[in-house]
Amino acid sequence: MKRSLLLMVLFLIGCQSTNPPDAPQASGQWKTLNTTINDIQAG
Repeated sequence: MKRSLLLMVLFLIGCQSTNPPDAPQASGQWKTLNTTINDIQAG
């Protein structure tokens, strides 16, 4: 379960390089992604 979540986060980070976070349609999703990454790093 944790491994698939990590792969999904890495995939989204890869998409971030082609779809910058300042794109209007994605702004809310990147805030959620950043929160998810912080939660994973916190343990």
